[in-house]
Order: sequence, then C-alpha cells, then structure tokens
Amino acid sequence: MILYERWKSVDALKAHLETAHIKALLAALPELLAGSPEPYVLTPAAE
Repeated sequence: MILYERWKSVDALKAHLETAHIKALLAALPELLAGSPEPYVLTPAAE
C-alpha cells in the first residue's frame, strides 16, 4: 500500500498522528497488512 499525504508542516503531521482515530488505525494496521508499515517522511527542497 502506498499512501501519499501533504502537510503544511511537520508539526501538523505530528499533531495528526496524536489523534485518537489515527492511533486506532495505526494499532489495527499490523493485522490488516502483510507486513509492518514503513513510513517515510519527505520534505520538499523548495516550493
């Protein structure tokens, strides 16, 4: 699975990851996927 999201800032992403619904999703993922998620956070070199 590839998931692409674009956030205004790394702090906004961190806040999103602390929400209850995302914590529940992340806890459920190991049972839904064939392997562990491998997140990569990329930041643009320039806009």
